[in-house]
Amino acid sequence: LSVAEAVANQIATVIDWHGLRFFVVGKDNETLQAIVLRSTVPHYPNQRPEQFQIKVGLGLAGHVAASRVAEIVSDVRADPRGAKIPGTADVDESMIVVPLVFEDAVLGVLALIRLGRGAFDATDLRLAQIVGAQAAVALYNARQLEELERRGGALERRLASQRQLLAITERLLLTRDRSAVFEAIADTLAQVVPHDTLTIYL
Repeated sequence: LSVAEAVANQIATVIDWHGLRFFVVGKDNETLQAIVLRSTVPHYPNQRPEQFQIKVGLGLAGHVAASRVAEIVSDVRADPRGAKIPGTADVDESMIVVPLVFEDAVLGVLALIRLGRGAFDATDLRLAQIVGAQAAVALYNARQLEELERRGGALERRLASQRQLLAITERLLLTRDRSAVFEAIADTLAQVVPHDTLTIYL
């Protein structure tokens, strides 16, 4: 279960919503990418992640990512920062938008939607902020784990190459015959660097 899916499950137990959008900041640190979209009403059933690639600073989610301040938007349609999603009907909506901030980094944005104007209150906002803070910590930890696993894999490959190079050195030290030395080099290099042909110049 991903962090975003776990958050969607958790927040559904404390806040009633009709639509949920979970964004993460892309590697360029300039784009919000939707990774989880959920709905409980027919108005939002066909949403696709590619519809929600948003520049930080643009749109409601992008604005909150830039400001780092959670908001209740009581009338989404009347808010000049909002944008209509292609393929959806014009309806009155309310939204809670929460930035996912860990230490000094914005990692994503959580957006909750209800049909109707003024449908969220300050209690809903506070609960969403609490869940958002937990989500930010979980996102950070997940990214740290991913980075450690990546570095661990790279370290394992480096150690394996060093062991193989050490094996070349040991074979060379034990081999007196020149032709046997070259054969030893060729045999061991084949295990370290894949190649079709090998030529050794003296």
